[in-house]
Amino acid sequence: MAKDAESHRDEDKKRREVVELRNRAEATIYEADKSLKEHGSKISDADREAIAAAKKTLEEALKGEDKDAIEAALSGFQAALQKIGEVLYAEAAKKAGSGAPARRGGAEAKANEGSGNREDVQDAEFEVKS
Repeated sequence: MAKDAESHRDEDKKRREVVELRNRAEATIYEADKSLKEHGSKISDADREAIAAAKKTLEEALKGEDKDAIEAALSGFQAALQKIGEVLYAEAAKKAGSGAPARRGGAEAKANEGSGNREDVQDAEFEVKS
């Protein structure tokens, strides 16, 4: 039994890689459908058609077992989906730029978080007793 498992190790590894890739592709399709349902009206018809074409290509690739074809179709589909992200990002930036104060990021924001002209803050030293 161990010899049999050893002889099929490479085959099993390749099969596992294909299965994991298929799962990732199917999850991407699911998330894309969800995003299109929610935000599809915000993108152009040309972008929506490009996403639909890339999805169809990916679905066709998933009917087979060719790992390279699935990877290529998944990459194309993900590239087409970036249009949704671009539109949402532009929309969020537009909302943030229209009157909403910009947030400071990074270490400066953390260092200044909660600070200000607060009179109830006391500077103190303490000693740890064992």
